[in-house]
Amino acid sequence: MSPAIFRREGLRVLLLAAAAALIWMTATNRWTATDWATPAAYNVDALETLARFQVSAEQGASLIWSPEIRRLGAPWAADWSAYPLPDAPWYWLAGRLVNLLGLIPASNVMLLLAHVGAVLAFYLCARALRHRPIVAIDAALIFGFCHSIFHRGLSHHSFALAFSVPPALLVAWWIGGGRQLWNKRRYWIATGAIAAVIGTGSPYFVFLFFQLLALALAYQWFTARRQDNLLAGATAFAACLAVFALFNAASLHAALTSGQPAAIARNYAGTEVYGLKPIELFLPPDTHRWDFAADLGRTYGSFTQLPGEISAPYQGIIGIGALLLMFGAFAGRLLRGQAGLRPAHAPLGLWIIGFAMVGGLNSLLAFGGLDHFRAGNRYSIHLLALALFFAGGWASRVTRTWSTGRICALVLPLVLLGLWDQMPKRPSAATRAALHAAALADRTAGNYLESQLPPGAHIFQLPATVFPEAGPRGGMSDYEHLRLFLGTTTLRFAHGALAGSTAQLWAAHAASLPVRNLVQELEQAGFAALLIDRRAYPQDAADLIRGLQATGYPAAALPGRPELSLIRLRPSDRSALPDPDRMDIQPLWQPTDMPGALSLHALEGWFAAETADGRHWRWAGKQATLGIANETGAPHTLVLSGNVQTVSPGRLVLRLNGVEVRRYDFAREPVRLDGLELRVPAGPSLLEWRFEGRLARARGDPRELGFQVTDLAFDPVH
Repeated sequence: MSPAIFRREGLRVLLLAAAAALIWMTATNRWTATDWATPAAYNVDALETLARFQVSAEQGASLIWSPEIRRLGAPWAADWSAYPLPDAPWYWLAGRLVNLLGLIPASNVMLLLAHVGAVLAFYLCARALRHRPIVAIDAALIFGFCHSIFHRGLSHHSFALAFSVPPALLVAWWIGGGRQLWNKRRYWIATGAIAAVIGTGSPYFVFLFFQLLALALAYQWFTARRQDNLLAGATAFAACLAVFALFNAASLHAALTSGQPAAIARNYAGTEVYGLKPIELFLPPDTHRWDFAADLGRTYGSFTQLPGEISAPYQGIIGIGALLLMFGAFAGRLLRGQAGLRPAHAPLGLWIIGFAMVGGLNSLLAFGGLDHFRAGNRYSIHLLALALFFAGGWASRVTRTWSTGRICALVLPLVLLGLWDQMPKRPSAATRAALHAAALADRTAGNYLESQLPPGAHIFQLPATVFPEAGPRGGMSDYEHLRLFLGTTTLRFAHGALAGSTAQLWAAHAASLPVRNLVQELEQAGFAALLIDRRAYPQDAADLIRGLQATGYPAAALPGRPELSLIRLRPSDRSALPDPDRMDIQPLWQPTDMPGALSLHALEGWFAAETADGRHWRWAGKQATLGIANETGAPHTLVLSGNVQTVSPGRLVLRLNGVEVRRYDFAREPVRLDGLELRVPAGPSLLEWRFEGRLARARGDPRELGFQVTDLAFDPVH
């Protein structure tokens, strides 16, 4: 590339970036300081993304190697090792912008960069494929402002970072079909850099990139078998894998190490709910700016039994036209007996659809146990890129002899139509005002708390909810407990520890205690305040607040957040971390039980408690452990009662503190535990249950089940 061409291309990139920024600012109405200080979204998943930005601002790159969130999970730190943080460099950049601009303005800049990055990435790849500049620019704008990126936004932010999608396809094409590329160093450098960038991103995108590489290498192996192409493909695979392993070392270590809880449970059913449904590529969202299009989306939403992320895959008018052109051209070649694997646009599109759709290859993998990539609809962005690349190449060939003015007259109206179709409606003035007020309220409440409490003070939040994906509680939506974290700089909050971790189990135990014991537990652990979100409780938490008042702890509405009640505590001068090995912080066997000096606890291997018609039970698979807490200070004899049944004939062996105490042989009928005496010493004891038989799944239940324990209880022998 000559210096003049390089300068001309560089100027186009700069102008395109500026144009993309102006388009985004126009679409989202970001012109004043107030506009930039108004969040694009401020509820549910968007709060988690904002919390990640805030954490990055406070802790920087150290999060990549040691993901302990110091201001969450109090009185410990929240260990997010088992909760992967994709796009770590992106979040590092967000943190630096938060420190420079503030949280909400920085989040808006990151959204702007996501769109501009997607536009520029597509344009550069299209030019590498020798599309005409004007065609490449127009297709890049359609891609960079597609519905999928707007829809993901802050809530599913990793999937809004689509700038890696066009380069992933480009690398696959280079490896599968490039002939005279690999004698030039820049192609090796570009391939390695692209693979490395993809490796830092979402595991979803990494997984599909590996598929694209595998397909390219297979095609190359069974056709030309060029050594340089094969070596470039292997290098790209190794570079992506190495970078992915490096940036996800903490979560990979947690996944392979016993004792680390799984942050999010997935199963086969998710591939049906969130799988790609080809019809959704063509159906507009129910929020579309055109009423007739929105009606189509609403009608579909009322009919479907698998709602998932209904509107996310919508390709837009131009994208749909490009898809029809791509697959129509392939069908025409097929009918003429000329179809092949090159050009690769349609074959790759068919692969993505066949992999990601409900009942496709992804479902088959999930059925076999690989259920991490349940949401196949998230690959619709790759289909859009393929279709736009095909349409851009076709248009470049057809208009090869056209003047720039003539081609602009043709494509400019199409681009304007495509942008108008895909961009969301501007939020109303009332909606923008509510979003701005919500973020401002958290800063007001945070400033008040930090003025009233010592720096670094611990705050306990009720209700105690798990993290992530706790779901709503009454009128309190998910992730609401993170809002005050966003509005403060030094205070530490009990919320945010991963489900199943010591900090989360202790918080749940403390929240289950009677009011007086709750206060004592919190003050002994060094907590300076208790916050109650009254929306999560019946009668506005009146009973709980009266109980605190009766013990000498009055509640007051928190300035800025009047739905929260603040209770000042008196932390002990000899406060200390709770003992993480305490049996009583483990989940009670029956969640409605109250902890006492003698109690039963569900430890490893048990599924969640279930109840019906006054009965309560838990299922387990092959092995499970029941904890027995004896806080009386002396040995006791307990007599267990209840029923046990298995899903298949087999044997159930019980061991108390490693010593076998009973074994039961099952044919089909349940067995009663009545009369099972256990001599337990003071302190904690472990009753291990091991099933020797075949596991089974019930219809509609993804769990592998072995045995069920119903109405388990005990009576101490005095």
